[in-house]
Amino acid sequence: QKFCLVDDPVLASWGIRFVIINNYLAFYTIDEEKQTVIIVRFLYQKSNWTSILRQGFSLI
Repeated sequence: QKFCLVDDPVLASWGIRFVIINNYLAFYTIDEEKQTVIIVRFLYQKSNWTSILRQGFSLI
């Protein structure tokens, strides 16, 4: 894996990773079985991304 899991225990348990692209963060997961990257969301770097991502999933 090129990029590490996010620094949030809940999101990391879901396999959420990120990469910085200019002033934005691209969040994604990896489906190892299908060898596919799934883009979850692009967010502005200074946003409260932890809260936004947790609200965007029905896994809690």
